[in-house]
Amino acid sequence: MTSLGLSVRDTEVHRRHTSDEEPDRIQLVDRGNLFVVDLDGTPEQINRLAEDVAEAAGLRISRAGGVKLYLELSTAHLPAALRSKKTLNAIDGMIAEDRTYGFMVWVPDDPKDHHADYDALPPDEVMAILLYARRLACDWIVFDPDGDRVSDLPAWED
Repeated sequence: MTSLGLSVRDTEVHRRHTSDEEPDRIQLVDRGNLFVVDLDGTPEQINRLAEDVAEAAGLRISRAGGVKLYLELSTAHLPAALRSKKTLNAIDGMIAEDRTYGFMVWVPDDPKDHHADYDALPPDEVMAILLYARRLACDWIVFDPDGDRVSDLPAWED
């Protein structure tokens, strides 16, 4: 399942990808009211539909002013040697921040171009995740041990 979240003041928009067999679900939560829409399509189509649904609900979604999209993933999508903020911050051009559970990683607008300015690219596993998140228009990745596993990305068992 993949979770995308967008918080806009008192309103939250969540997109959840449960499996390839089930449609994606978009939830709009506005001051306690919950609106749920089931959708089917590619991640890019679903993101566009999420924006349309939010607009239809009268929400103004703007990425300006500190509003950012994030992708929630299980830490299992990183090899064990890369599952820490400290390890990822040691990679030139990477920015990782602590969270209560897990950590967040910043996603550049163009991960390949951004990392071309440094001596070495991130490991292939990390670059694949950055590119996946950017295709979904996400600005951050939240890695959580209990986060969602995505069939589009490899996962490692310890």
